Order: sequence, then structure tokens, then C-alpha cells
Amino acid sequence: MARMVQGRWHDANRPILRRAVLRRTDIRKASLARGILDHADLREANLSETDLSHAQLTGARLDSANLTAAVLRFADLPGANVKAANLQQADLTGAILNTANLTSANLRWAILAQADLRAATLSHANLVNAILSGADLTGAMWVDATHRCSNQSCDGKV
Repeated sequence: MARMVQGRWHDANRPILRRAVLRRTDIRKASLARGILDHADLREANLSETDLSHAQLTGARLDSANLTAAVLRFADLPGANVKAANLQQADLTGAILNTANLTSANLRWAILAQADLRAATLSHANLVNAILSGADLTGAMWVDATHRCSNQSCDGKV
């Protein structure tokens, strides 16, 4: 249900946490689907098994966050800092991660099918068994990233 707040329309079913400081917060298994978390500080937060599908996380700080098995399908994360975050088994299908910093991130068994990783930094990231089918990795930086395919398709557009 939409309502007017301070001259702007807001959807009561869409969490708005723009620029929120949630550092080291435990929000595991929460539903933040379609949420607006642009520039939120989520460093070291526990977001494991959290639903962030279709969420807006432009420029968000997710450094060292626990996003194990989180659902980020079609989430918008351009320019986000996701350094050293744990994204093991996370579903990032169709996520927009262009120019995101994923240095040293754990992406083991993550699903990155159809993800936009153009100009993303993946240096020292662990991509073992990550699914990259249809992902766009044009201009991505892969220095010392670890990547090994499983039996599933992991071919990305480079």
C-alpha cells in the first residue's frame, strides 16, 4: 500500500533504508526484497539467508558482510563495496554489479548467471564452482582470482 511521507510516495511493503548505518547488525533471514538500501553501511552485518531480490544497493558498503545463501536475484549493486564479503551459495542471478568491488569476496558456489559484472573488481575473489553462465565480465579485473568450474556451465562473456 502506497502512502505519502514528507511529500514523497512510499510503498509500505518496500523497506527504505537509504544511507542507514547497520554495521555489524544481525538481520539474517530477513525479507528486504525490493528494498532501497542505496549507500547503506552494512559492513560486517549478518545478512545470511536474507531476501534482497530486486533491492537497490547502489554504493552500499557490504565489506566483510555475511551474505551466505542470501537471495540477491536482480538486485542493483553498481559501485557497491563488497570486499571480503562471504557470498557463498548466494543467488545473484541477473544482479547488476558493474563497477562493484568484490576484492577477496567468497563466491564459492554462488549463482551469477546473467549478472552484469562489467568493470567489477574480482581480485583475489574465490569463484570456485560459481555459476557464471551468461554473465557479462567485460573489463572486469580478475588478478589472482580463484575459479574452477563444476559440471554446470560457468562460461561468462569476457
